[in-house]
Amino acid sequence: MTMKHQNRRTHIRSKSCGGTWARRSVALLAATLLFNQHAFAAEMLARAGYAERPLSLTKGTLRIDLAPADFGYMDFGELNDGRSTVSVSDYPGGGPSVYTGAGVSLGVVKDLEVGALLFPIPIHPDFDFGNMEAYVRYQITHGVFQLGAQATVQIPTGGRFGAGLGLPMRIAASDLVRLDTGFEFEFMAEPGQVHLDIPLAIAFDIDDAFFIGPRTGARFPAFNDFQMPLGMFLGGQIADVVELSSSFTFYNFVNTYTDRTVDVRYWDLMFGVAVFLDVY
Repeated sequence: MTMKHQNRRTHIRSKSCGGTWARRSVALLAATLLFNQHAFAAEMLARAGYAERPLSLTKGTLRIDLAPADFGYMDFGELNDGRSTVSVSDYPGGGPSVYTGAGVSLGVVKDLEVGALLFPIPIHPDFDFGNMEAYVRYQITHGVFQLGAQATVQIPTGGRFGAGLGLPMRIAASDLVRLDTGFEFEFMAEPGQVHLDIPLAIAFDIDDAFFIGPRTGARFPAFNDFQMPLGMFLGGQIADVVELSSSFTFYNFVNTYTDRTVDVRYWDLMFGVAVFLDVY
């Protein structure tokens, strides 16, 4: 685990055995503080389940994103997508495709989170480099109904430029249930299009470590079509600051642009890992 280290030297001037005791006491105190800082992220995850996490990262928390931050706003549409250790998709006539995407997120100050998708890498059928992303999120309200504002930019390292503006929302229905939803307008170049995303994921805590739930939503590509995915997700904390998750989604379950209104030929299977660290 990474931590913020400060190089300090404590000078204790004493020629007696009391000086030795003091030096040992200071060393013990320093070790205790260091251990407590190291364990903070683990304690933060352990003292509350998935359903009780806030909409934004706490100050000083760094999350390594090899999994979606949530299965609503941050795993839906063309933007705010692509974090996974490995993702396998299939569609008619194309065969399976394999993808991995790594990013980081940081709680800069209270209620302010920034993040980026740094390594979006299609692996199969063609090895390539996809579109990078960066976002900033500010949490406006707390409590049962949590509202935020988020701006996202898609950097055209593998395709087209895009920008998103939206309102991520989280409803802490109880200590064991949370809803992730919101609204996002995606402004995409080449050709110029505007999409509307309204995700919905409902998480149920099995205990303080594990969670499961359904996911769906409504998407309006270019305001000309309709898409409603349907899937499930699950996950759990397995070792202090490490969390595993997985999801399976029919992403064109109901749609207006394929040859079937209800279409289960398009699916995505994701496995992910997230690591929570304290950097300050």
